[in-house]
Amino acid sequence: MFEKDIVTKKLFQNNHRFADVFNRLLFHGEVIDPGQLQEMNTDQIAVLFDRLFAKEKYRDILKAACVKHDSQSIYLYLGIENQSDTDFTMPVRTMLYDAINYQDQIQSLAERNRKEKKLTPSRFLSGMTENDRLIPVITLVICWNPDGYKGPKRIYDMMDPEAIREFGRFIPDYRCNLISVAELSDADIRSMDDDLSLLMEIMKYSKKEEKMRELSKDERIKDISYEVAESIKFLTDIPVDLSKKGKKGNVDMSEGFRLWAEAERKEGKTEGIDESKEKFIQYLIENGKTKEEAVSEIDKLFS
Repeated sequence: MFEKDIVTKKLFQNNHRFADVFNRLLFHGEVIDPGQLQEMNTDQIAVLFDRLFAKEKYRDILKAACVKHDSQSIYLYLGIENQSDTDFTMPVRTMLYDAINYQDQIQSLAERNRKEKKLTPSRFLSGMTENDRLIPVITLVICWNPDGYKGPKRIYDMMDPEAIREFGRFIPDYRCNLISVAELSDADIRSMDDDLSLLMEIMKYSKKEEKMRELSKDERIKDISYEVAESIKFLTDIPVDLSKKGKKGNVDMSEGFRLWAEAERKEGKTEGIDESKEKFIQYLIENGKTKEEAVSEIDKLFS
């Protein structure tokens, strides 16, 4: 699990991939310029999350973006959280991630305002003035599980439906921007850059043998970026040899796919034999043999 977290985090440290997944899968347009992204420190929430979520650390990736809109500059903080499986605390986690970021902004504004002596006595405690504005935080959760995401996507999903019906108008909701790779359309996946789209296709179809055999013939697997090849190695059963690099440092995964296909054939053959054994044992029992006698005869037959 730890290795999966590391490789998916490394994947989106690349600004082009980071922008690509936001532009194609969330905004559905050219909104984020990768050249305008700046990496941000995520350590400020480590202490709180060590206490609240024993298995968690802190936000995976957080970047600052400057977006041009109607000749205006809009500043955003964009975060990505990678999930290899369903997390039933996800709405609360993302809400805390975002809230702590907003609190961090408030503290920074307050320190600046006090230093510049902009505060009246009534505003000194909060540290903010009527002209101060927070930078919006948008968190995108990506679930890589080929079985899909089965957990809650909003705070309301974690509460008693009867309580929501009666008191929902008084209870603020909090919704995750959650993308399940297994539920993406092929068109959305193919809209992204080649290496990222290949990774998502492989994850979506990793449990569908026929589709995976099609992907094993895809020319893209012969020249894939190291970070994507590394992600495929740790997120799937494909034995990718990361040492097989080309001139640009990219990886040829052809051999890994060949070994995977060979292992699948052997596994399928073994499963077929086991199924045949069960049928023969049942047949012998129905024709007067005890279970022990039937098993003994079948073991001799297949030995």
